[in-house]
Amino acid sequence: MGQESLASGTGKNPSGIETGFILSINIYMAFVFLTLAVFMVFRESRIIKNDFINYCKRETDHLSFKAARSIGFEELTLADYVNDLKKQDSILYAFILNNRNEVLYYFDRRGQTQGKTYSYREQFNDPVKRDIDTTRVPGIITELEYKDKDSGGKIYDFSMALTSGLKSQAGTGIAITGFSDRHVNRSIRASYTVIFTLSLLYFIISVFIIKFLAVIHRKKQVQKTDKNISQAGGG
Repeated sequence: MGQESLASGTGKNPSGIETGFILSINIYMAFVFLTLAVFMVFRESRIIKNDFINYCKRETDHLSFKAARSIGFEELTLADYVNDLKKQDSILYAFILNNRNEVLYYFDRRGQTQGKTYSYREQFNDPVKRDIDTTRVPGIITELEYKDKDSGGKIYDFSMALTSGLKSQAGTGIAITGFSDRHVNRSIRASYTVIFTLSLLYFIISVFIIKFLAVIHRKKQVQKTDKNISQAGGG
């Protein structure tokens, strides 16, 4: 009678119940961890994008300031500055126009589908539709974005009247810059990849630990049951 009672007690498999409970807790913790991680990456991606936009505006402002001080005086310095901008992978193009919208200095790396080659003082004729009249308002940076047909990302376009910082030089022309978001998107994707990889590793390791603990717990239960059976048989 005692042996039947012990055998029926072991049939409830308490180790399986505990293992399932622990597994459920770990799944819940992994879900919470993943949710918080995604939120943090989303928040960080917005910060990265805002920093990127501020960087674009700052470079456009610097180009406008440099052009206003250099045109007609130190144009070799301006040419060197434009060449330095060309070395930055995120900057796809930069244009310096005079008051007749003629191209003075430029580079354009958008490719054949969007870019164009200009001669010195050739009339500016870009496929991007900009409000030049609004751009000529001193101190205002005109911003627009459009799809990059070559990379599939976005191009952020900024235009600003040439200003020296002390007074408006709007009549002298316009500075135009274009920035690709490829590097920003690459950083954001890398962050998401790291988060999902860590979450997956956490879940896999948790499952292995649970399985290991369940095996140990099951062995202890079997040993305890065998001991009770032997004691009941001996009694």
